[in-house]
Amino acid sequence: MVKSMLQGICSEIEEVTVEPKNDPLKMITIDAEGISDLTYYHHELFRVTTENKETYALDLTSAQYGYYEPIEPWNSYEKLRVRKIRKVLSFGETRINELLAQEKDQGWELETYEAFLNGSRACLDLALLGWEALNISFKTLLRLPDEDFTKVRGELYASIGTDLENMIPEICKKIMDR
Repeated sequence: MVKSMLQGICSEIEEVTVEPKNDPLKMITIDAEGISDLTYYHHELFRVTTENKETYALDLTSAQYGYYEPIEPWNSYEKLRVRKIRKVLSFGETRINELLAQEKDQGWELETYEAFLNGSRACLDLALLGWEALNISFKTLLRLPDEDFTKVRGELYASIGTDLENMIPEICKKIMDR
């Protein structure tokens, strides 16, 4: 929307993240213990350079800080309202970076889930094979009378639970080392 509104007027549009200063409206948050949050929050706006090389701040959300003129020459805006410039990006780059970060996060979550699932399967396979080798075959287990089956099944579950508890930290370490 901003780009289409300024098309033909601007030679450059940048996304600028700043720490604001001199705000006529100050919001102070106080937590349940009565402690004030004096954090300097960042604020995002546009720096617009016109075709004739004049530079302006286009701050569409400046009213939240008590400034009701959304357009101001950049030099005076910076001098009056900017404590520190955090970053300057080309127009649209913030959204691209957010999408890439989302994709990366989701990819990591999926990769972690798959690694954990694969590690758990391998762990369960080992636990079952080990239990069967030390105790009774599953074929024989399934043919036991109900009372014996229930007892042996409980022993199997306990054994698998112990094996999984012992192996899960190793699976997690392998995932974190990726």
